[in-house]
Amino acid sequence: MKKYLSLMMMGLVLCSSPVWANSDQAVLEKEEVAVENIQADKVKLRKKHRENFAERLNLTEEQKIKAKEMMEKNKPQMEEIFSKMKELRKQAAEIREQNQKEFESILTSEQKETLQKIKKEHHEKMKLKKHKR
Repeated sequence: MKKYLSLMMMGLVLCSSPVWANSDQAVLEKEEVAVENIQADKVKLRKKHRENFAERLNLTEEQKIKAKEMMEKNKPQMEEIFSKMKELRKQAAEIREQNQKEFESILTSEQKETLQKIKKEHHEKMKLKKHKR
């Protein structure tokens, strides 16, 4: 879940940055397809986790059915909460972007260059961390 949220946040930040704002439509559509694929993969993964969980607990068919009914019963509430979370993430990304612009406005050219190097180093570090998982 954290991985998915991180990807979504990264996508929101990237899509809201000036570089992406000026991108052509084809690139944006490609990104949307990528997000849809991630979501589809996530659904498959959740199903697999539920199946493994049921197997490890040695649930009967009746227990599996009841568990599924419980999940379906609560699904609308969960969807509403996740929808609110999505909007809050979007708002947070917008505030973060504004803060970044304001911060960069007080930097000298040299400091801006250093900041870009720091960002690049951080990005590379995160890529390595992701590959270790």
